[in-house]
Amino acid sequence: KQEKASREQQLDYSHLEQEKELSDQPLDQALVKKGKQLERKKHELENRTQQEK
Repeated sequence: KQEKASREQQLDYSHLEQEKELSDQPLDQALVKKGKQLERKKHELENRTQQEK
């Protein structure tokens, strides 16, 4: 039973990998943008907490 499950998971993963390759660039750019926004927010929060001290 477990072997079959892991084999199905591997199939799922290879399918996901193919999809990822197809839509890699726009997704990556969006993630990078999001990451930068999060970084900026984090810095703002850190600055605020430092000012409050």
